Amino acid sequence: MTKASIKHLTLTPQHWDSVLMKIKDEYNPSVYLIRERMQKTLGFTVRRHQEWIDRSQTPGDDLDSGYYLESVHLDFYDDAKKTWFLLKYSDIINSD
Repeated sequence: MTKASIKHLTLTPQHWDSVLMKIKDEYNPSVYLIRERMQKTLGFTVRRHQEWIDRSQTPGDDLDSGYYLESVHLDFYDDAKKTWFLLKYSDIINSD
């Protein structure tokens, strides 16, 4: 496990909320509320990301100039725990 091998997984806020509800059912609050404990126990930390989508360049779109696209990034520090996460929560991650 090296810091150079950090990989992230991107989820929609709705998918993350569903995963978080399952995590809350299985773990103590200290695991999902304290970043260091989350990293040690679950193998990742969470960060919310907003990307500006500029619509001013889209032809025929006069309503507004753009919007923020929100996503949740899970930064993994352990490949085995990332695999475990994907297996455990794949039904939620892949749902539409």
